[in-house]
Amino acid sequence: MTAKQLASTLNLSARQVERTMALLKTTGRLERVGANKNGSWHVV
Repeated sequence: MTAKQLASTLNLSARQVERTMALLKTTGRLERVGANKNGSWHVV
């Protein structure tokens, strides 16, 4: 699911979703698993 799709589902702006995802990444609650092309994000 892309940030744009998530924003639409949650009825938020794409920027709000991107900002929240950035916060989750910096706090270590969201991590990338796998390669850039074929990997995915996992909530820890």
